[in-house]
Amino acid sequence: MKVIILTLACTFSILTFAQKTSDIFRPTDFEYTYMGIDYSHAKFIGEFSQFESAGNVGISAVKDKYFEGWNGVVKNEKEKYSFKNALRKDHVAYNLSDITLINNNTAVENMEGKALNYSQDDMQGFVNNSNYTIEKGIGIMFIAEYLDKEKVEACFHFVMVNLATKEILIHERMIGEPRGFGLRNYWISPVYQCLKIIDSKLYKKWRKEYLVK
Repeated sequence: MKVIILTLACTFSILTFAQKTSDIFRPTDFEYTYMGIDYSHAKFIGEFSQFESAGNVGISAVKDKYFEGWNGVVKNEKEKYSFKNALRKDHVAYNLSDITLINNNTAVENMEGKALNYSQDDMQGFVNNSNYTIEKGIGIMFIAEYLDKEKVEACFHFVMVNLATKEILIHERMIGEPRGFGLRNYWISPVYQCLKIIDSKLYKKWRKEYLVK
């Protein structure tokens, strides 16, 4: 398994009455909501085929079928894709409605092209321009940067957002190696790898860096 961590987690200054990054690592009554994987800014590089004998899956089919399918795997397999375990929380709610709508409105003509190497500022801009209906607590999501069949890798940005202010509290840019059978399983496996790295390494690093005693 290949997972490359490319950037450090980052935090922004926020109003004193709102959630702070340090609050993530101490007991609070904040609500945590997993919101899904946002593919609306992702580039899909190379020909996407499910099986060698199945022919090429067009980019429209990737949007129409697999955006929902990839998100469905994470939602339906909560024990395997466990945000509770990775983030040491007793409860994480699931509400994918906002990101589902965002994904459904993705412009197909913008999906193909070269990877753009999105920055922390890019992520904040994407969040600022998103019309989330959930307006309290902390939102948890992945924002996909690219899925590259030629390099055999996928890049995702893991973010935790103060939904009241839309400020990003935690950000990490990560790359995983796809594996498994079928287009759905193959390209969702990097998300599983990212969660395992958060669970085993990054949570401890973030806690040490951001927890104010």
